[in-house]
Amino acid sequence: MEGSNNSQVADLLHRLTPPVEALANLSWLILHDCEHADKVRFYAEHAEQQIAELRTIMLESSKPKE
Repeated sequence: MEGSNNSQVADLLHRLTPPVEALANLSWLILHDCEHADKVRFYAEHAEQQIAELRTIMLESSKPKE
C-alpha cells in the first residue's frame, strides 16, 4: 500500500511542474508594463508559495517511515 501512496505522490509532484512553470512565465511577463501588475504579482507570488508548501508536504509524506 505504501508503494501505491508513493506513486500517487510522485504523480502529483509531476502534475505540479506545469503550474510552477506557468507562474514563472507569468512572473516574467509582469516585468512588462501592465495596468494591474501589482495585483497580478501578489496573486502569482501567493500561488507560488502555496505550491511550494504543497510540494514540501508531499515530499515529506513520500519519505519512508523509519
